[in-house]
Parts: sequence; structure tokens; C-alpha cells
Amino acid sequence: MADEPVAQAVRPRRSQLVAHAERAMGATILYLALPVLSEQLLTSFVGLVDTFIAGRLSRAATIAVGLASYVNWFGMLLSNLVTAGTLALVARHWGAAEEAQANRVLNHSLPLAAVAGILLTVTFYTMAPWFAWLQGLEGDAYEITVQYLRITSFALPFTSTLLVAVAALRGAGDMKTPLAVNALVNLINVVASWLLTFGLAGYVPGIGVAGIAVGTLAARISGWTVLTVLMSSGVLRLRVLWSGWRWESRLVRTVLRIGLPAAGDGIVMWAGQFAFLTVIGHLAEGALGEAYFAAHVVGIRVESLTYLPAVAWGAAGATLVGQFLGAGSVHRARQAGNLAALQGATLGTFCGIGYFLFAEPLYRLMHRDPLVWEVGIPAFRMLAWFQPLLVAAIVYIGCLRGGGQTKVPLAITTTGVLGLRLPLAYTGGVLLGRGLVGAWAGMCADITVRAAIAWWAFQRQRWQRLTEAEGAELTGGPEPVE
Repeated sequence: MADEPVAQAVRPRRSQLVAHAERAMGATILYLALPVLSEQLLTSFVGLVDTFIAGRLSRAATIAVGLASYVNWFGMLLSNLVTAGTLALVARHWGAAEEAQANRVLNHSLPLAAVAGILLTVTFYTMAPWFAWLQGLEGDAYEITVQYLRITSFALPFTSTLLVAVAALRGAGDMKTPLAVNALVNLINVVASWLLTFGLAGYVPGIGVAGIAVGTLAARISGWTVLTVLMSSGVLRLRVLWSGWRWESRLVRTVLRIGLPAAGDGIVMWAGQFAFLTVIGHLAEGALGEAYFAAHVVGIRVESLTYLPAVAWGAAGATLVGQFLGAGSVHRARQAGNLAALQGATLGTFCGIGYFLFAEPLYRLMHRDPLVWEVGIPAFRMLAWFQPLLVAAIVYIGCLRGGGQTKVPLAITTTGVLGLRLPLAYTGGVLLGRGLVGAWAGMCADITVRAAIAWWAFQRQRWQRLTEAEGAELTGGPEPVE
């Protein structure tokens, strides 16, 4: 608490959210996290529905959907180049009751996100055959995967700008609007994907796996359109301005300076995950190899439910950490992050218990192949034990980013994914021949180490110096020196 009087002298104003959190921290975290939890539930349901529909078609369809999810996830991770800086700066300004400056950040971030999304579309469309080839796909699996990737690549400009707008709203403490938009996206995805895939009772013919991709694309475009209209109308806390604002290179550099390590974090994470997927693809040949791959896709899709509390409480923690720093309360920022991690990890524990107890019915529901059940269920039960640590790691990393610290998460990801996950997965899954259990053992080791380092880094973070440096760069003043 000794650092707070100095900080308060610099930023005496506080947002209403900060004032409420000072009185009831736990309740405020729940207030922020629950709408995001519901939003993430709907988002995850989109992926689960796509996987469920693919499982009704063939192994090749499941592989296509699974691989596309990894590729499109890469695009979302790269959006951290803009989203990380946007959330941190909007939260900082909103916490200091500087609404006009927060709005200024939003209107500089959206054009950056749109350009990034267009570049990603061109890149992913061109590289779709390479992604499929790298996984050793052949025949129908190869053709279906390339087609699926190319269709979904057109959603990336809409997805990237949508993610930035959502990050800005979260930084301002608005968690309910993204929930409503994602509810619409989810509804459109379920209806459109099912009808386009299977047709309508003989009246409208289905188009197979491509229908899943087109349905997902339609859902993303719809969500982007609705949120853009709302933010342009002025009914939300932040507003999109189509004219009358001035481009500020200094602000753009600040957004990108914070976001560049976060994007690097995303690149390392995705590269490691894609390499991990390559290990999965080479665990065995023939039907057994396809079963390993399909079981991995099903397991990761179901485990994505754990990311619901992780992302939700990470978003709540990031918002409060950023706003408390903007209000000059470093002690409260650290308290908010620790409480968010504790609450999230508790929910992660319940997720793990559910996975362990219901592994078999979950796999039977998500796929029709008994061989997929045989190889997937034991691995999934092992992974269930590590869910609390997974949530804690994600929440602490989110809190670090909410405070504008993105270099430390990059180091944590590099250590865990490249230093542990890949070599241990290859050793256990391929060299020792332990299949999916051996490969996922490397993933569990990665989760454990990243959780420990993220906790340590958050406790030792020098938030006061970061706060002063951010303020100096935004106002044009000198940065503090060691």
C-alpha cells in the first residue's frame, strides 16, 4: 500500500467500476466474469457444433474441422498485436475516468485490425494446401481440408476487428454486449451450418463439409455487422467514429509496442501447437493414426470448455488490473489478479472432475468410431487432473497483459511450449510408442510449468514503474529510469 499515495497524486480520478471493486472485490470479479463466461460458452459451442456435425460425416471431415480450428486460432492469436494493447490502454484510461482517451484508442485500433485481417486472409488462402500437406493428409482428407481452410479464411478480417472491439469494450468494463453478439453468432452458426451441410428434408440439398465452413463464415460476418452498427450508433460506452478524428502515430506505436510481444506469444504458441499437432499426426499409420488424430481433435474440443472460466476470469482480472493501475492503486491491482486466479482455478477443478467422470460418454457422443473411444478416453482422463493449473496460468497471463506487460507471457509460452511440450510429446508419443497418452504427457508438463512461472511473475511484477512508463509515453513526458 506504500506506493499508492504517489500514484494517486498523479491519477486522482477513479471509474465507477474501480470504486465498486474497492468495496467488494470478489463480487466485482464475478460481475465482470460471468457475462464473459456465458460468451465463451457460446463461442465454444460453435466449435463443438462444427465438430459434432463433422463427426456425423467422416474421419476426414473431423480432421478438416480440427486442423482448420488450429489455423484459424493462429489468426486470432495474431490479433493480439492489436487487442492486447487496446485492452490495456482502454482499461488504463477508463480506470482514470478518461473516457475520451479510451475512445481514441478504439478508433485507432480498429483500422489496424482490419488491415491485419485482410493480410491473414490472403496468407491463409494461399497456404491452405501447405497446411494440409504438412500434416501428411492425402486423398479426400487433403481435398476437404484445403477447401474448408480457404472458405473460413474469408472470416478473418471480420473476426480480427470483432476481437478488437470486444477487447475495448471489456477494457471499459462492458462484458454484456459481447455476450449478446456471441449469442447471435452461435445461433446463426448452428442453424446455417446444419442446413448447409445436410440440407432441409429433401427441399434444399446439402453441400457436405463445405456447409460447416460457410455457416461459420456467415455467423462471423453477422456478429461483426451487428457490433459495428451498435458501436457506430453511440449507445455503447465506446463509439466508432467514421469522421472527425485525427490519426496519431504516437498512440498507434504505443498500441503496437504493447501488442507486439503478445503477437509473438501467439506465434510461438501456435507454432508449438501446430508442431504438436504434427506429432499427433505421426503417432501411427493407417486407421490407428487417423483414430489418434480424431481422438485428439475431439478431446481438445471438449477440453476447450475449461477455457471458458479461464478466459472469463482472465478478462475480469485484466480489466480490473488495468483500471486499478489507471487509478494508481497497484496493491489493488495485484489483489484483483490473485483473486481472479483463485476463483477461476476453482471452476477449473470442477471441469477436471467432470472430464474424469464422464470421459467415456463424452467421446461416445462426439464420435461414432469405437477405435477413437479406445485411444482417446485414457488420455482425456489424464488431462483432467491438470485443468485447475491450466486455468490459473491463463488468468495470470491475462492479468499481466491487462497491466500492459506482454513480454513476460512471451517468455513463459516459449519456455513451456518449445522447451517442454514438444520434446516430451515426441519422446512419449513417438519414441516410446505410448500413443496419445504419451504425447499429452508433454502437454500436461507444459501446463504445470507455465502455471508456476505465471504465478511467480505476477507476484514479482514491478507494476509501479510500468504505470509511470505508460503514462509518460501517452502524455509525451519522460520515462522513468532505473
